[in-house]
Amino acid sequence: MCVDNHAGHPMVVEDTQQDPRFCDYPMVTGQPHIRMYAGAPLITPSGHRIGTLCVTDTQVHPLSDTDLQTLQDLAALVVTELELRAPTAS
Repeated sequence: MCVDNHAGHPMVVEDTQQDPRFCDYPMVTGQPHIRMYAGAPLITPSGHRIGTLCVTDTQVHPLSDTDLQTLQDLAALVVTELELRAPTAS
């Protein structure tokens, strides 16, 4: 699911079984039976997309604005931590 999120903004799928992009995914039809997915892109300060921070649930539910903002804040924190660990050019 994370690889399908090519946009530069968060993606939320409240019910994966009702979404034609994901309803046939093995992790939706079988274990762990993902029903809700939310992902926020990890974008470096130079604009490179390096991945997605995602959360899933086995129950259908929407995310509140606060939940979505928290996910975006955590994604930004992940990028900051990765940048701190990046080797510096000499």
